[in-house]
Amino acid sequence: MNPEPSTTERPWPDNQEEQSQFSRMYDQTERYIKTTIELYRLRAVKKGAGVFSSVATGVVLGLVFVMVLLFGSLGLAFYLGDVLGGWHYGFFAVCGLYIVMGTVVYVFRNKFIRKRLSDYFVKEIFED
Repeated sequence: MNPEPSTTERPWPDNQEEQSQFSRMYDQTERYIKTTIELYRLRAVKKGAGVFSSVATGVVLGLVFVMVLLFGSLGLAFYLGDVLGGWHYGFFAVCGLYIVMGTVVYVFRNKFIRKRLSDYFVKEIFED
């Protein structure tokens, strides 16, 4: 009942020349796969390093910004305290300013902050 296989449908090579060609093709395919894997690994490392350096730069800039904001806030609070007649009035005024700014940022967080951060990280990851 089983038909005999035809001579063109051999699952493995019969003679030495075909085995040699098969072996070369197998070796070339194996080298290609290994090289491709190594290429993707190196690309992933490059992307990871780029994202890490961007995040590290952002952290350093953020720390500098926080320091400027802290000392600027203290200076403004002491100045407004002098103008308003008491240091505590200056600190309350600066606190009120931060409450207003925080409320504005909270209201527009999805429209401006989240979208821009998402776009930035996607651009960093997929940029060549």
